[in-house]
Amino acid sequence: MVLSALTVASAQFVSVSGTVSDPTGHVYNRGTGRAILVSGNGSAPQNWTYGGTNPVRTPIVINALDSFGSFTGLQLMNTSLIDQQSAQPEWQFQFSSFDCPPPASFTTAPIAITSIVNLSTFISSYAAPLPATCIGSSGQAIPGGYTGQYQVKSATATFAGTNVIDPLQFPGADIGAKINAAAVVSVCTAINGCRLELPAGAFPFSTPIVLPSYVAMMGGGSDGTTELDWTPTSGTAISLAGSTGDTLYGFLLRNNVAASTATGISVGANAQVTTIDSVGIGSANDSQGFAVNLNIGGTDTLPAFNTVVRNLDSRAYNANGIIISHAVGTYISIVKNYAILSSGILTQSPGSSSCNTSGAIGLLIDTGTSGVQADDIENGCAGTIYQNSAPTTNAYGYPPQYIQITKLVNDESPANGMLFAASLDTPSGPSDDFIGYDYVCVECWHSASALAGIDVQGGTNIVDTDSIIRLNAHEGVKLEGLTQVVCSGLSWGGSCGGHTSFTQEIMNANGDSSGYADVHVLAGVSNFIVSHNYLYGTGGGDNGAGTDEGIKIESGASDHCTMIGNQIYMQRITPIINGATGNSCSDWNTITDGTPPRPDFAFPDVSMGIASGMYESGGTISGTTGQTCALGSFNGGGSGATGTVALTGSNTIAAGTAIIITATGSGYYAAPSTATLSNGSATCSGTATIVGTRGGASSSTTKNYLEIGDPSYWIGYDSGGNRAILFGSSASGGNAINFNAAANSGLGQLNFSVNGTQILQVRPSGGTTTITNNLATTGTMSIGSGGYTGHTVCWKTSTLLSYCTSVVASDGTCTCN
Repeated sequence: MVLSALTVASAQFVSVSGTVSDPTGHVYNRGTGRAILVSGNGSAPQNWTYGGTNPVRTPIVINALDSFGSFTGLQLMNTSLIDQQSAQPEWQFQFSSFDCPPPASFTTAPIAITSIVNLSTFISSYAAPLPATCIGSSGQAIPGGYTGQYQVKSATATFAGTNVIDPLQFPGADIGAKINAAAVVSVCTAINGCRLELPAGAFPFSTPIVLPSYVAMMGGGSDGTTELDWTPTSGTAISLAGSTGDTLYGFLLRNNVAASTATGISVGANAQVTTIDSVGIGSANDSQGFAVNLNIGGTDTLPAFNTVVRNLDSRAYNANGIIISHAVGTYISIVKNYAILSSGILTQSPGSSSCNTSGAIGLLIDTGTSGVQADDIENGCAGTIYQNSAPTTNAYGYPPQYIQITKLVNDESPANGMLFAASLDTPSGPSDDFIGYDYVCVECWHSASALAGIDVQGGTNIVDTDSIIRLNAHEGVKLEGLTQVVCSGLSWGGSCGGHTSFTQEIMNANGDSSGYADVHVLAGVSNFIVSHNYLYGTGGGDNGAGTDEGIKIESGASDHCTMIGNQIYMQRITPIINGATGNSCSDWNTITDGTPPRPDFAFPDVSMGIASGMYESGGTISGTTGQTCALGSFNGGGSGATGTVALTGSNTIAAGTAIIITATGSGYYAAPSTATLSNGSATCSGTATIVGTRGGASSSTTKNYLEIGDPSYWIGYDSGGNRAILFGSSASGGNAINFNAAANSGLGQLNFSVNGTQILQVRPSGGTTTITNNLATTGTMSIGSGGYTGHTVCWKTSTLLSYCTSVVASDGTCTCN
C-alpha cells in the first residue's frame, strides 16, 4: 500500500504521527506500539539498507502513547530510498492497550511511507475493540491523564495513599467518571498512591469505576452515609483488575433495578493485595439488586492474588452473593450475606417460606481457587456450593482446594445447606490429575428448607466439626457415590465424602416427611467411618419432624466400614440400618430410644417421668378436627402419666401428631410405646401405639445389672459369677417371670437354671444334653421320673400334677391318681 502525503516533503527520514482509537472511538491512551520494516510482496527476509551500505533501523519502539492515545515525531526511513526496492519495503505497525486486562492488541497491514504523514485513520481501521474494563466515560482508555487543576491534601490516616483528593472536583458526567479521572492523576499513579474521599450523599452513576494501583476509595459509611447507585441493569459497577494495593472502604453500593444481571464489585485478573472493608452491597430495604454482589477471581492463567474482605454487608442479590474463582489467597471475615426474598424486602432474619425463591447462592467457591480463610459468614436464605465448573489444564484450572471456614451459617437455603458438587471429582489442573480436596468447616450451621443440610457428591478430605445440622427438609447429611469416608462426631442426619470427617456435632429434626435418615450412605460408597455422633429425631421440642433412621447404610454401600460410639435417639422407625457388604462394619453404639445396651457393663438404675410423645396409630376415635382424646396407662414401668392428643381430621389422628403431657408421672424405666385412649372432647377408646420420651426428675445408682420391666426383672451377675442371667428383683423369691416368646441361643436352645442347676430346656429339635425337664416345640414335656404312659394329665390337688386312672368325662373330669 502506498499512502499519498498530506504535505509534500522529500528526505531520508519522514516524521509520522497519529492517534490510536478502536472502532467505537475509544483511545489506547498510555498504550505501547512499534513499527517494523517488512517486505510488501512477500519476499524473503531482507537486510535492509540505504545509500548502499547504511543499515535501516527496525523495529522502532513507540514507548508510550499519551493520555489521548496519540504519538508524534516518530522518525521512519523513507521507503522509496531503501536499496532493496525489489522486495517492496513497507512499514507495519503493532499496538497494545495498557494496564486494563484483558489487553487489546492488533497489527496493521504494511504501508509505504515517503513523506510526513498522520496515520490516525489508517491505524484505527485495523484497531481491536477495547474491553469494557478499559473504557471510561470520556472515551479514553483507563487509566487516563487528566491535565487540569485539582487540589491535593496531605493524608494523616494509615489507609493507602499519602495524598487525599476529592473526586468531585474532576470533570465527568457522573461520580463514576469523576473517580476515574481522579484515580489516574500523577499523584495517584505514583507508588505511594492516593486516597479518594467520597463525600456524604447519594450518587447515581452509569460510568463503570475502574481503579489503577495504589488507590483507596473511601466514603463516609456503609450505612448509606455515602451511597453509590448503579443505574444500569448490566455491566460491573466497580472493577479492580491488574492493580496492586487498592482499598475500598466505607460506602454503600446499590443496584435497585429489576431483572439486573450486573455485578457490584469485581476483583479481577492479576489484582493483588486488595482490601474491601466496611462496604455494603445492596440494602436490606431493596426489593431487587445485583445478580452478583462480589466476584473475586481472574482467569485460569492469571488469577486474583491476596484479597481481604472484612465487615461486608451483602444484601438483595438475585444469583450469587460472593463468588470466589481463579483466586489465590483470599481472607473473608464478618460477612452478612442475605439473598433477596420473593416478597422483595428482607427486614428480619430468615425463616419464612418466601425466602429466596430465585435459588440464589450465598457463597460459591469454584475452579482455580486456592487458600481461602473465612470466619463468621452468615448466608441468610442461601447456602454454600463447592464446584469445579470450568476445569482446564492451565495453571489455575484445578478444582478448589485448601478452604478453611469457621462459623459459617447456611440458613434456610432453598436447595442444600452446603453442596460438594460431583464436578469436584473432575480431574483438572496442569497435570490434569487434581480433584477437589481439603475443605474444613468448624462451628458451622447447616439448614435447608428443600434438601439436605450437607450433600457430598464429590471431593475429598472434607471435615465438618462442632457444627449444628438441623431442620433440614431431607437428610442432615447425605453421602453419595464416594469412597474412603469418615463421618465422626455427628449430631445430625447426613452424608460425607472421601476421606471425610464429621465430628462432635449436634443434629435433630431433619426430614420433614418420611423416608430420610440422619446419616444416609448410598450404595457405591466404601471405606467410611460413622463414629461418636449424637443423632436424635424429634427431641428438643421439634414436634412433627423426625427422621426414619439414625444411620442408614444402603445395601452394597461398603467394602469396609465402622460405626462406633454413636448416640441415637427418637428415630421414627429404627436407630440403625446396616446394609454394608464388608466384614468390618461394627455397631457398638448407644441406642436410647428403648433398645437396651449390652449387659456386659455396669448400667444405671434410672426411672423418671414421661416428658413428651407422638401418636402413631391405633384406637377407636370419633370427633372433629381440634377435639382431643385423653391418654393414660402408659407402659414402661411407671405410673401417673397422662396426656392429650388432638384430632387432625374427622375421626382421625395423623401419625406423628404430638402428645401434650398433662402429668409426667414417675417410675418409668423405659420409654413408653403404648397408652390407653379415653374420652376427652372427642369420643375415644382402645390402645394407641405411641413413641414416648422419658424426662424430668430421675433416680440413678450404678449397679452391675440392668433392671427392666414392670414389675422389674434383673439381667446381670449372680453370686457365683454367672453372667447374663434373669431373676426376679426381690430377694425373697421376687416377681413372677413370664415369657411370651422363646429365643434360640447359639446352640439352638434356651436353657433355664437355678443356682447353676438346669431345670428347663426349650429347643427346636434334637439335642443330647441331659436335663431334668424338657419342653419340646412339639408340645410334649419329659420329666426325670413319675408319670404313666398313655394316660391323661390331671390336677390331683391345686398344686400337684398327676394322671387320670379313668376315662375322661364330657365335662373334662376323671379319677386322678
